[in-house]
Amino acid sequence: MSKFSLVCLFTVIYLGFFSKSVATHIRGGNISVSVVSTKPLVVLFKVSLYRDSDSSVDIGNGELYFWDGTSLQLRQNADSIDIKYLGNQIEEYVFYISHTYAAGTGFIAPFYYEANRNAGTINLENSASIPFLIETQIVINPNGQINNSPVFQIPPNDEGVVGELFIHNVGAFDPDGDSLSYELITPYQQKGIEVVFYEIPDSSWIDPYGNIHWDKPIYVGQYTYALRVTEWRFYDGKWQEIGFVLRDMQVYIRDLPNAPPIITPNGSLCVVAGDTARMDMI
Repeated sequence: MSKFSLVCLFTVIYLGFFSKSVATHIRGGNISVSVVSTKPLVVLFKVSLYRDSDSSVDIGNGELYFWDGTSLQLRQNADSIDIKYLGNQIEEYVFYISHTYAAGTGFIAPFYYEANRNAGTINLENSASIPFLIETQIVINPNGQINNSPVFQIPPNDEGVVGELFIHNVGAFDPDGDSLSYELITPYQQKGIEVVFYEIPDSSWIDPYGNIHWDKPIYVGQYTYALRVTEWRFYDGKWQEIGFVLRDMQVYIRDLPNAPPIITPNGSLCVVAGDTARMDMI
């Protein structure tokens, strides 16, 4: 075998290894926490992850940390997994797993870490090499009452159109009736470490009702948002923070015609009660 053939063979092997090692897949996610019992403290975790369906990499191979010094590999240890294809190259994986805490702590801060995010995110430099981290924190018994984390009814993936106002409601509600506030933040790549070289899309904000607004995006492509949903409960004479959820999500901006319809009025029409009015609709 010639030196050239050896070089080519080595290159093929190396590129194959490299493509697998940097393969990317994660599009977003969040963790919901439900308290099953307090004596002993048993908590049900619902880890919702969103995967690029064109990727060859399975999702859920990261580590779920319980905040009591223990952790586990999510996919291999989940009690059950629900999988759903949402369209537009997005798959939803919901992992359910329960955990019993040895001590009846009044505060937990579980988080999930996995590598890597999917490639091609405009406002997240070199996104294919950036790890993914989501976190939830709750006080278990504020004011002697059970507390569960906020939950989401809308997936963290959406689409917008160049030059048009984009609005996305995150679909959060609190099962205990606690008050929620919303904030756009920088996503995380490790526990307590924010992603470097991240920018919230220009002219973006989130209102008190959980609606993300983006005033007329300019460029086509994939963007990442991260948000903190904080829950508040009124006791001891004041509003107190009793937990939050960090959610990671993606928006794809397309260049599509999205002009509103033009409605031509037909003029005024007066109808006496009990009479029938007829008109031609085009």
